[in-house]
Amino acid sequence: MVGTEIILLASLLSNPELFKKEPTLATLTPDDFQESMFADIFKVMMVLDSEGIVITKEIINSRSRDLGVSINPEVLEELEAEIGVNDIRGYPGAIKTNKKKQNLQLKLKEALLYLNADTPIPLDSILGLVESGLKECASSEIPREDKQAIANKIIKEQIDFEKGINNRLPGFGLGFDSDMTQPAPGELWIIASRPGMGKTMLAHTIGSNYVKNNTPLTFWGLEMTNIENSKRFIANHYKLRYEDIIKNRLPISGEYERALIDFPSLPIQFIDKPGVGVKEIRAELYSQKMDFGIKAAIIDHGGLIDHKAGSKKGEVEAIGDTSKGLKNIAKELGICVFLIWQLNREVSSRSGKIPYLTDLRGSGRLEEDADNVTMIHWPGYYEEDQDSVSDLADIFIRKHRSGKIGQYRVIRDVGFQKFSEFNFM
Repeated sequence: MVGTEIILLASLLSNPELFKKEPTLATLTPDDFQESMFADIFKVMMVLDSEGIVITKEIINSRSRDLGVSINPEVLEELEAEIGVNDIRGYPGAIKTNKKKQNLQLKLKEALLYLNADTPIPLDSILGLVESGLKECASSEIPREDKQAIANKIIKEQIDFEKGINNRLPGFGLGFDSDMTQPAPGELWIIASRPGMGKTMLAHTIGSNYVKNNTPLTFWGLEMTNIENSKRFIANHYKLRYEDIIKNRLPISGEYERALIDFPSLPIQFIDKPGVGVKEIRAELYSQKMDFGIKAAIIDHGGLIDHKAGSKKGEVEAIGDTSKGLKNIAKELGICVFLIWQLNREVSSRSGKIPYLTDLRGSGRLEEDADNVTMIHWPGYYEEDQDSVSDLADIFIRKHRSGKIGQYRVIRDVGFQKFSEFNFM
């Protein structure tokens, strides 16, 4: 579990003398960590300890640049806020074992994916994978019951995936939908970007596509009220100018009149209850599932969820619990959860401003739990002359558990609060 890595790093950060006191740390390497960011932090800690330099978050941050690794300062702050332990004897071994379990799980999953691939795989390749997996099982120190549990889990996930192939839900409602595997019940999709890129606009574009396909969904606005989200959705869905709606410049006739009459009967439910944790989200979405038969839920945005919900856990671990909780809700209720998420500030300071998976704020568990991670990049946001910026943006599919990744050009239409497909012709 990544939580073990968090506790170990937090303990070393608060008490660097543990490097000298605990001999089992000598057997631990950065490659033994599941979370790449934590591996980089441990790598820098090892170097500092070998050089006799006192380990602090400030020195880790500055030294990481010399070593060519990128460490999010917010992660270091969250680790510093965590409560460490004085006895870390069992942690290095637990981290190594968890990594072995992860590797075994990946090998088994890879073999199953090859067996179910659309393109025929040579028999020798399949046998090679199976042989490799069997050798690892035989030589691994992982207890037999753990190996069996891992194998059962992977097989169940693959069966669930196969069942879901013919039970796909609507996608983004953009031109590239036909080029990618659509969402399925039980999946967690993350829509992420820096502020001002259009996360909520894409959320409403997805919501409108679900309504067009008569697929019930819930839109949970943690940042805006139901009234504000309803106005944005009406602009998006009925192709009415958002500015005209909020300034009451539309006559109560024609298309706007139809929208006002039609809107209450649409298969979309709006919620704006703030400050909720995973338990409250589950309870409300369970009611929505029972009452309205929802097939999806959009949560805007994840940074406003009460991740700790009264617990004493650090922010990183609490966000990981939220991520796991939302994935479990999706599987339990048989819906797709779209979680809107804000990327960290490092994106804006980087040349090109292109977002990557490492920019997900808070926890590597988000990337781990998500079935799809979609990121938005609008270069115009960074232009000084906002009166003449281009409305072209890019959608990056950075992770897709059941499909391919890619980059797609779209039109960011603020006037109608929506994204539209970009045609080259």
